Amino acid sequence: NSFTLQMIDDMDNRRKFAMNPNIASWAAAASRWSFYYNMLYNVSSAVVNFSQVAVATYPQLAGEYGATEAFKMLIKATKLYGSSGLTRKVTDINGEQQDVRAMLSIENLVNAGKADKYKRLFDVLLNERGMLQNTIVGDIVRGYDQANPLTRLNIEERVTKYGALLFQQAERLNREITAVATFDLEMDKLKGDKDLTQEQKEERAIRKAIEVTEFTHGAGHSSTGPSIAQNSIGKALTVFKRIGFLMYYMLFDTVRRSMPMANATPEQKEAIRVARRQLIGIYGMAGIFSGVKGMPMYWVAELLYNTLLADDDEDDFDAVMRKYLGDLIFKGPVNYFTGLAFADRVGWSDLLYREPRSTDSSSGMLAQYLESVLGAPYSVVNNAAKGYDLIRQGQFQRGIELMLPVAARNLSKFERYMTEDATTLRGDLVGEINGYNAMMQALGFAPAELMNQYDRNANLKRIE
Repeated sequence: NSFTLQMIDDMDNRRKFAMNPNIASWAAAASRWSFYYNMLYNVSSAVVNFSQVAVATYPQLAGEYGATEAFKMLIKATKLYGSSGLTRKVTDINGEQQDVRAMLSIENLVNAGKADKYKRLFDVLLNERGMLQNTIVGDIVRGYDQANPLTRLNIEERVTKYGALLFQQAERLNREITAVATFDLEMDKLKGDKDLTQEQKEERAIRKAIEVTEFTHGAGHSSTGPSIAQNSIGKALTVFKRIGFLMYYMLFDTVRRSMPMANATPEQKEAIRVARRQLIGIYGMAGIFSGVKGMPMYWVAELLYNTLLADDDEDDFDAVMRKYLGDLIFKGPVNYFTGLAFADRVGWSDLLYREPRSTDSSSGMLAQYLESVLGAPYSVVNNAAKGYDLIRQGQFQRGIELMLPVAARNLSKFERYMTEDATTLRGDLVGEINGYNAMMQALGFAPAELMNQYDRNANLKRIE
């Protein structure tokens, strides 16, 4: 049928892309420089990456193995990772083992003979699948990590290597913890199966660990990513959106598996119940980390209400929900108790498309929509143009700040918040910023109450 033919055609295209990733140099440069501008040395972006285990992996494991057991195994794997040390045993060309410096990794314990039960698992992850070497960030900045180790790195390669290190490590941490926790859970599940040998149980557990790791974190290489990103234009436009495609694939696949089935066998009925528990878990963890606003498909209700029901002089959907629910439920406990705008970074609402802020006086709505649709490369150019325009208006600090890479911009905001709080371009006070929030802004975490105030101001301005 046509679906089968489309699937075969897609697989053939992926094979060709993997063998010959014909990406134009301008697209690779646009992707790489977008990373430099938006993510390099931006601590908050790397920290947010750690939440993927809680938001994506935990619901999948909890739905299948139970919430308590999944939580315990994830904590166990996290502790194992944290105790792995900063040295790794390697075998040199003479066949002798030596200790070399390394980042935290359960592989360190495996190589030292302290976690032998995971040796075959890591052989598959590392050597057969390459799931720990290949990361989404590594794919974006591909090149510096493939240089000859005997060749001295130039300045750009050196800056990229150390700037991307935290992101690479965050992705590897997520994959290792997910794989180890899933392996242990599956081994416990198969413990009482007397029809399987120990080797067969381990092979099944390894397959399950690979499946869950790929499903919740991706395989790390663009050949397994969305087809739209496997050409020059797509790579440039989707540079930071691959995780969004991954998350929505996970969501829709879970929904598909949760649908009732006629004449289902007992095994199929149990699989449906598992998928439904997983779906509940996805919404539950989204609610904890990003509130109702960050739940999957919230934007559908928002779009329908704002388009069909709300008049121009009435509150929009966000404002209505905030008034009814309060900030604790609307933006989630993490935002509320930390005072940091965490919800906007991990919620589902902005994974593929970021809503424009109408309070941004330095750009028109059209420019903001274009920035949301055309992605990171356009954002870099657009921010430079907006910054230049602000400088021409006499707003020198704000103009330079807007042109700066995000990590440097965060430091500029920290200095500004410490001296004048958060103000408009005219100097009107938007909100007072305490020392804690100013310091966290330096790391990239915006003050939650300030973001809430911007949202309220945007709604009032729209009504006017």
